[in-house]
Amino acid sequence: MNLSTETKLIAAGAAVVLIAGYYAQRKAVKAVATAAEAINPVNNNNIVYRGVNSVVESITGEKATLGTVVYDWLHPDEGNGA
Repeated sequence: MNLSTETKLIAAGAAVVLIAGYYAQRKAVKAVATAAEAINPVNNNNIVYRGVNSVVESITGEKATLGTVVYDWLHPDEGNGA
């Protein structure tokens, strides 16, 4: 069987497209998994949790979470955990 040069180029191009598509699909799946984990409400390191705590830390000037600040505000007679 004698294939023309044009047929060989088309086959090679199709193979490159298939391999590139497979690679892109694998990368997309990983990116979606990473993004889903960033907004997962069960994950203690999700993007909202980090953002809120960053704001709390900049306001209070100490390493604190929103939960600990609210708890301290609601329980002033318990002191600062000392």
